[in-house]
Amino acid sequence: QTGAANLPWRFYVVRDPAINAFNVPGGLVYINTGLIAQANSAAELAGAMAHEIAHVTQRHSMQQMAKAQRANIGLTGLCLFVPSACQGVAGAALQVGAQAGFAKFSRNDEASADKFGVSYVTRAGIDPRGMPSMFRILIAERQRNPSSVDAFFASHPIEESRVANTEAEIQKINPVVIKSLTRDTRAFQTFKTRLS
Repeated sequence: QTGAANLPWRFYVVRDPAINAFNVPGGLVYINTGLIAQANSAAELAGAMAHEIAHVTQRHSMQQMAKAQRANIGLTGLCLFVPSACQGVAGAALQVGAQAGFAKFSRNDEASADKFGVSYVTRAGIDPRGMPSMFRILIAERQRNPSSVDAFFASHPIEESRVANTEAEIQKINPVVIKSLTRDTRAFQTFKTRLS
């Protein structure tokens, strides 16, 4: 449903209690068991997966790598002209800071992945309301147990505005269509039970 059927899509469950999901360019999507355990419905998990799929289809990782490569070229130039800036602790801090700056998606990338994710799940016949619902679960979990969602929030900043934005995107869909979409399945609940 993404228009990127040519990619060799692969989906993996990672045995890790940390609540996280991530992707690798080329169609590889990884979902931690901790995220699956937090999902109450198939639609919530599908929303998280569609978000990761959208990062791939919109080439966000590739754009981040290109920015990082340009930054490395700039850093190399700085080191050539101001060698003292790249030596010792200062040099290590500069490199770590530069890499960390490109390790997460921008707010625009997140908004784009949310928008396309809503579209993808809807086209797949799944209720897109699972996406903002999953965001609410993650926000609540951050308040209860911040360390359990550290990895997710480090690469996927979530604020209440993202919940509102995805809900606004969903409001554009005909309510008759929304009512016809799948919210949950027995297969998902069976899978979740087996996983636990």
